[in-house]
Amino acid sequence: MNLTTFSIGRPITTTMVFAALLLIGIISLVSIPIDLLPDVNFPVITVETRVPGYSSEEIENGITKPVEAMVSVMNHVHKVRSTSSEGLSQVRIAFNLGTDMDWAAADVRDKINLIRDTFPKDARNPHIRKYNPSEAPVAVLSIHGDLPSFRQRQIVEEKIEKRLERIEGVGNVSVRGGRKREIIVEVDRGRLQALGLSISRIAEILKSNNLNMQVGSVKRRTGRIITRVVGEYRDLPEIRRLAVGRTARGGLVHLGEIARVMDTFGKEENLIRFQGEPRIMVSIQKESGANILHISKTLRSEGSL
Repeated sequence: MNLTTFSIGRPITTTMVFAALLLIGIISLVSIPIDLLPDVNFPVITVETRVPGYSSEEIENGITKPVEAMVSVMNHVHKVRSTSSEGLSQVRIAFNLGTDMDWAAADVRDKINLIRDTFPKDARNPHIRKYNPSEAPVAVLSIHGDLPSFRQRQIVEEKIEKRLERIEGVGNVSVRGGRKREIIVEVDRGRLQALGLSISRIAEILKSNNLNMQVGSVKRRTGRIITRVVGEYRDLPEIRRLAVGRTARGGLVHLGEIARVMDTFGKEENLIRFQGEPRIMVSIQKESGANILHISKTLRSEGSL
């Protein structure tokens, strides 16, 4: 008995078999994740070195160029590219296809260790990592408007970024370009010493109070503390009213009595341009195993952000 005869003779059984196969196919189509960039061993290694407070020129001369010179002579290296920005050196090393990347990573690490002592003393340990395609953004938004760059970035961070982070499957949203809002606290050193306080103590008080701020650099010579706004607060007087100590008679001393508190914007850390126009760039990365088509469809539906 061949398959054709069996199918004609048992129509109900045949129908049930094909219905089961169809059902299994539909379930598989819905449940199997779809990934534009599946796990592949790409022959690329990135060396990242951070040196807070250093200019891009200092980074290039002190770290980037020595690293480039060292890794360029390695075996199987196809191309070396680098980026030097404020406080960060990135060197991207592309190897020939078929290169053993475990060996390559170990060799890069050995080469970096040979010149590690020549880096600036404030340099952090270099971070060496193999390229992971899942870390690449699944979408990049370029935002431009007539408002000043600091106002554009503020709107993006307060409204657009938060909405994107709520999308199912989105793992990370990063914003680049524009100027970040900063609160500068400029302390009167004489009054500070009279109260027996220090710049570090004022910074700790700012950190411990829920003012939706992150304390950044503390410049002891100038008595300046730079903080970054990460949320909303009521107003500057709220910060000025912050209790930082007591007088000899036991009265409270508020921050505004010993410091100037200024609402301003820091310098632009990343220059993002598109066709010569300044832009705010928003990069969207997916969670591991998330369906890239679902994220893309949701992003399109959010197009009226």
